[in-house]
This record gives sequence, structure tokens and C-alpha cells, in this order.
Amino acid sequence: MDNIPKVSDANTKAGHQRQARCFIFDVDGVLNDYVAMDYRKYLANKSGNALEKVAEVLMDTKSPLRDLIQNTISLGEFNVKVASALNMNPEDIDWIEYYKRVKPNHETLTIVRDLTARGYVTAFMTNSDKNRYDLTVASICGSIPLGFAAYQLGSSKPEKESYERAMARITEATSEHFSYGETVFIDDSKKNVDGAKAVGMIAILFTSAEALKAELECLISAGQRKPC
Repeated sequence: MDNIPKVSDANTKAGHQRQARCFIFDVDGVLNDYVAMDYRKYLANKSGNALEKVAEVLMDTKSPLRDLIQNTISLGEFNVKVASALNMNPEDIDWIEYYKRVKPNHETLTIVRDLTARGYVTAFMTNSDKNRYDLTVASICGSIPLGFAAYQLGSSKPEKESYERAMARITEATSEHFSYGETVFIDDSKKNVDGAKAVGMIAILFTSAEALKAELECLISAGQRKPC
């Protein structure tokens, strides 16, 4: 990303105010190669349940996963509840063991490092529960200056409060205020991207590091409020 301008050069030739000053990256599926659907398929194969049943158990608005992410139940309680719903043994849920398989997306992490080096504020924001968050921070996201998990924020994407609380923490950490219109949010989930758009962020649906690099180059150099 050598042609991404520094913060001081991010205005357009026409003299427009720069727009992108703060960048928030999702973790699962963006900074690492974890795909939620793969874990659902894993549980479906292991339990003999239909994929739709597994998705219902994990993704329902009152699911054990939501409670785990927001730190209102323990990992043990999560295992028991999911196992009961899928007629499995709790020790076979393998929530953390499966997550240990994920690998960093080095191309995306390079984009983050380049943005940081050029003076932009960078952060990651994840719906990971505390157990996975600890693994993520240690092995993948340790070099990123700021990071927020749902269990810390008390809400999860795409809830409006999660974006608001993340922005408040960025302001607190940097002693600088960033408007939603100056903040770029990158996620591989459309519903999370839509949630970011709803609060006024510049939001990008992640498909690949190569596509993201091109979108950011265009967005920053043009000083736009949305990707080219």
C-alpha cells in the first residue's frame, strides 16, 4: 500500500476535507481465516444434525453463543447448552479447540500495519468471546494498537451500542475525537457492515485483502465518504 497517502496528505486536490482517519477491522474472517460456517458444518457432521439446526442453535438472538460472547455465561455452560440442544456430549463441542486452528491473514494484517505507520488510527473489533479473544490477541492481533471485544463493550455487532462504545473507547485512548464519517469499518458480515453504515460509518464488506487494498487506496486518495 505504498501509494496510500499519509494523514497529512489525505485531502483531495480540490481541497476537500479528508474523510478517513480511523480504521476498525473485524477479526474473524478478516484478520484471520476463521469462517463461522465451517464451524457450523463441523458441528453438524459431528452431531448428525442438519446445518440449519446448528445455525439456529448458534445464531438465535437468545443463543448460548450470544451469551458467551457477552460474557454472561461461562465456556462450560456454553458447552452444556449447545450440547443439550444438539444431543451431543459437552466435551465434543470443541469451541476453543476448533478456534485454535485459525491462522492469521497476513495480507490484511500488512494493510493494518501500513495504515498505522502512516499515522492513521487503527483498531480491531470482534464478537469473539473472552476465551477466543485471549487467543486472538496473543497470536494474531497483538501488534494492533487498539482492540475491543463484545464482552468488554457489553454489546455485540451489529447492535448500535457496540459501535458507539467502541468509538468512545477510541476517543478515550487517543484523546482525539473521530466522527463516524471519518471512521472506516471493515467486516466480512453484511449485517455488521449494515450496522456500521446505520450509525454513519464508512463501511466496507470484506471479500479479500487484495480487494480491500484497492478500495482503501481509492477511498483515501479521493477523500470520499464511501469506497470507489
